[in-house]
Amino acid sequence: MKVPIEIQLRVENNQIRYVFDTLFSIIGFPFTVNTGCESLLKVVYARYPEGRCDLFIPAYPYHPWAKNKPKITFLNNIPVLYISDKPYFLIHEGKIGFDLINSTFYLLSRYEEYLSRDVDQHGRFPHTSSVLYSAGILKIPVINFYISILKNFLQAKLYERGINLKPITLWKNQSKLAVALTHDVDLDYMILDHVNFVQKLLVTKRTLMAYGNSLYKRLRTIYLGGISLFQKMEIPDGSRYSEFEQWMKLEEGFGYRSTFYFSANVKNHYYDNMYSLCDKWRFNNKKLKLSEIMKIMAREGWEIGLHGSYMSYCNEDILKREKLILEEVLGKSITGIRQHRLRFDITKTLRIQEKCGFKYDTSLGYNKEIGYRAGIAYPFYPFGIMENRVYNLLEMPLVIQEIALFRGKSTDIDQCLQKCISLIDEVEQIGGLIILLWHSHLINTKSYSHWITVYRELLRYLYRKRAFVSTLGEISNYWQDRLAKVKLGMFGM
Repeated sequence: MKVPIEIQLRVENNQIRYVFDTLFSIIGFPFTVNTGCESLLKVVYARYPEGRCDLFIPAYPYHPWAKNKPKITFLNNIPVLYISDKPYFLIHEGKIGFDLINSTFYLLSRYEEYLSRDVDQHGRFPHTSSVLYSAGILKIPVINFYISILKNFLQAKLYERGINLKPITLWKNQSKLAVALTHDVDLDYMILDHVNFVQKLLVTKRTLMAYGNSLYKRLRTIYLGGISLFQKMEIPDGSRYSEFEQWMKLEEGFGYRSTFYFSANVKNHYYDNMYSLCDKWRFNNKKLKLSEIMKIMAREGWEIGLHGSYMSYCNEDILKREKLILEEVLGKSITGIRQHRLRFDITKTLRIQEKCGFKYDTSLGYNKEIGYRAGIAYPFYPFGIMENRVYNLLEMPLVIQEIALFRGKSTDIDQCLQKCISLIDEVEQIGGLIILLWHSHLINTKSYSHWITVYRELLRYLYRKRAFVSTLGEISNYWQDRLAKVKLGMFGM
C-alpha cells in the first residue's frame, strides 16, 4: 500500500525536521520522511529542483534569520515573512515561492524572544517588540495560512489523479474550529461578609510574615493588599450564587465546560494570589473550603489546572511543589498550566514545565493585546533552541484575554464583540483553535458587566456555529490522539 505523502529532505537538521513534522501533522495526511517508500505524492525540500516531485519547497540557510529582523510582504492578501529577496508568489507550478520553513521556525520557536532584551515591568516580552505587531499582523494566524496553502495544493493534486483521499478530521463533529473556554482565579474574590473580611486580613498577615524583615516589601504588601480589599468591596448584583456557580450555570446552558486555573498555597512574592485553598467560599448556598469546591467542579466536568505563581515560571522547585499541592487536593494528576500574569521566559519556562510533568501550557499570549504571539492558531509542540530539541509539552496559544480586549481601549460592547467574532470567523475558514480567557471574579462585579455580556454573546455565537467548544484538557487529549492517527495512518485508503 502506498503512503499518501513522502517527504524527501535533501537538507536536514532538527529544526527543519521539526517544522515539516509540525506542518504536515496538522494538514492530516499520513506521511513519511526520507524513507524512500512508494507514495501517492512526493514533496522535495532542497536548494535547487532535482528530479520529479509534486511539490518543491526551496531550502534557504537559516543564519540570516538569526541575525536580521524579518520583513513582511503580502501575497494574495496573505502576509509572508522574508529576509533578503522579496518573494513574488506563494505557490506556482508545484513550487513554493518563499522561505516557508525558516519563516515558520522563526515564529514557532519564538526566536525573536531569544534575541530580544526588551521586557516590561513583570519581565515579559512585550507585544510592542514583536515583528508581527510592528507589521500590523498580530491578529492574523500567519502559519495557519501557510498550512492552508499546502493542504489545498496537496488535495488538488490528489483530485487531479482521481484519488479520493481525505485528511484526518481536524476537530470533533467535523468542525474546522475549536474553542477553549478558560478562567484564571486571581486574588480572593469572595462574597464579602465580616468573616471573609477577617480572612482577607489574616491572608495579608500570612503574606507579610513570609516576606521577612524588609520594610519596603512589608509596606508594599500592605499597600497592594489594601488596594485589593477596597477594590473587591463592590457588592455583587444581588446574586445568591458564587462566581464559580455563575460561570458553571452560564456555560452549562450551552452544554459547555471550561478550565479554571487555581493558584496553590504558595506565596513567594507580593504579586502572588492572596487566597488559600483552605479559605471558605460560598458555593451551593454553603460555605465550603476552596479545595472542596474544586473537587465538586472537577466531578461535574470542569477542568482544574494550575495557575503557576509569580516566580514559578523560572523556578522548577516552586512549580513542582504547587503542582503537587493541587494534585493532593484533587486526588488526580494536573495536566495543564497557565503562568500567573502570563510570565513566560522562552529560555526557561517550557523546560521547567516539561520537567514538572505538565502535558500542556497556555501562557503564550499577551496581557495588553489580543492575537497570535507565535503566529499560529493550532496546538503545537515547542522547539527549544538552546537544547536543539522538541519539548514533550503541547503549547496551546492564548488568543483573546478580556483584559487585553477591553482595557485602555473602547468599552463598546458591539465593537469588542465584533473584534472577537472576526478572529473566530477567520480561524473557522482556514481551521484552527481559539482560546478565550475571562477572569473568574468578573462575573460578580457590576463594573465589569459589559465584559460578561461579550462572553455570553460569544457562547451564543459559537453554539450557533456548532463549533467544538470544550476544556483545554479535552482539546489537548483530542489533539494528541489525532497526531497519533496521522502518524499511524489509521484510516481507509
